Amino acid sequence: PSQTRSEGTPHKDRHSVTTPTLKAETIELFRDWHRGERESRVSLEHLLSWELDVLAVDEETLALRALSILDLWGFFNRDDPSVGVAAVDISRMQGFLSDLYHHYHSGNPYHNFKHAFSVMSAVGNLLRLCGADEFCSAVEQLALLVASLAHDVGHSGLNNDYYVKKKHALAIRYNDQAVLESMHSSLAFELILKEKNNFLVDWDEEAFA
Repeated sequence: PSQTRSEGTPHKDRHSVTTPTLKAETIELFRDWHRGERESRVSLEHLLSWELDVLAVDEETLALRALSILDLWGFFNRDDPSVGVAAVDISRMQGFLSDLYHHYHSGNPYHNFKHAFSVMSAVGNLLRLCGADEFCSAVEQLALLVASLAHDVGHSGLNNDYYVKKKHALAIRYNDQAVLESMHSSLAFELILKEKNNFLVDWDEEAFA
């Protein structure tokens, strides 16, 4: 691509798209969240169901439910041998989910956090219904669930063709190839690897790979 760079950034290009911020009460819920509360508050059909209507649920509630989906797999139970290396620190996962939520743009009419949760719920439902334990390791299932929630993080509402034709900095960075997809992946790892969010910190190189 031409090396003439645009001065714009994805945030400036998204016009009226706004960045959500978790309310103090929701952050407190994250801090106080535990398995018993989840069992009494959220039923399975509100987490993993083809009938789930994410448009009827506010995004902050969905952020909490994303944590509950991960708990269904036992990823926060470090004493469960079936989870093994996939066991993660819940406080770090809370930090990651909070930052991930913050980097989805609520003003984006489609690629927002509701869309992200919808995909995560669908992936979780598929894993549950097809007996994924028979052919996927716990690490692979955790990777699928986290990737499904993070797959459009930072989406501006514009498409790859826009960035390439504008000779935008993102298109230059990724050589016009899978511009948004590369950005989503890079941003997701950037958020994960923050010290307060790094739920992978205890993994060995093999598991991380």
